[in-house]
Amino acid sequence: CLIEIIDGNKTEAYKWLKKGIDLGYRDYMRLLNNPITSDVRNEQQFKDLIQTMKNKVTEQQSLLASKIIEK
Repeated sequence: CLIEIIDGNKTEAYKWLKKGIDLGYRDYMRLLNNPITSDVRNEQQFKDLIQTMKNKVTEQQSLLASKIIEK
């Protein structure tokens, strides 16, 4: 994703980021703080993908919390 952003291929960058999310990538803070993403941070598609990651993290945290309570 980052290489595609550097190369100016935003469509490909978003495709790879979505694929990463689908495969379990959740480190949205790294993307938000990476200087390479500064040019796309305000784009809606980037914001939507970041929100998707945040939602998945929240889901995982809730699932983990429910498993801990069950024990």
